[in-house]
Amino acid sequence: MTAPTFRIASPTPTACDTLIFDLDGTLIDSAPDIRSSLNAALAEQDLEPASMTDVRRWMGDGAAVLVERALNARRWVPGGAGRSHLGKRVLQRFLDIYEASPASATRLFPHVMETLTSLAKMGIKQGICTNKPLNHSLKVVKAMGMDRFFGCVVAGDSTPRSKPHPLPLLLCLEQLGSSPVSSIMVGDSPIDLATARSAGMPSILVTWGYSKVPVETLGAHLVLNDFRDLPAILRAPPWNA
Repeated sequence: MTAPTFRIASPTPTACDTLIFDLDGTLIDSAPDIRSSLNAALAEQDLEPASMTDVRRWMGDGAAVLVERALNARRWVPGGAGRSHLGKRVLQRFLDIYEASPASATRLFPHVMETLTSLAKMGIKQGICTNKPLNHSLKVVKAMGMDRFFGCVVAGDSTPRSKPHPLPLLLCLEQLGSSPVSSIMVGDSPIDLATARSAGMPSILVTWGYSKVPVETLGAHLVLNDFRDLPAILRAPPWNA
């Protein structure tokens, strides 16, 4: 797959007609279901369970990295080939268990549904760019009742490279018929910020997600404390004041 051909634009838009959202930590709190599935996979190998704090800290880079971090935290796990085989077993079981029930305890963050509705009424094109596997992403988006809002869902396995590489974000824009110059990435982590920067797009980071560091320190165009503020921000962007 080749990258969509876009001119890398100025990182500050004069107007915005497209928002690309991260999923976990931005729109949904999926940590409870991810933790439950991970712990079930770990238990099958007689490994101790992970805490909610640990899982929130490990999330954001995809399932394989999540499992790797869980195993790294259990220092008595054998190394070498045995470690590799164990990692593959735990990863596959985690994926299987999570796929069977990806939205039992997952919830939307406050005001997500009303805000997505308002943005749709404004004519804003909306998409999702996540490192979650595509099948899991589509199931969760549908279970949360959000599928009608998004013209595209690009996931961690949709392209050869995942975030923070720009390819998934550029593919989102291509599928929506949008350009970096009129689009904004909305996420919760340094990965989302780096992805937006690598694609030549501005970014908004939310404060309620899974970032390991305070998002206020990262240098996004805007930090969002309340999801309901998004429509007003798009009507009168503060960076144009």
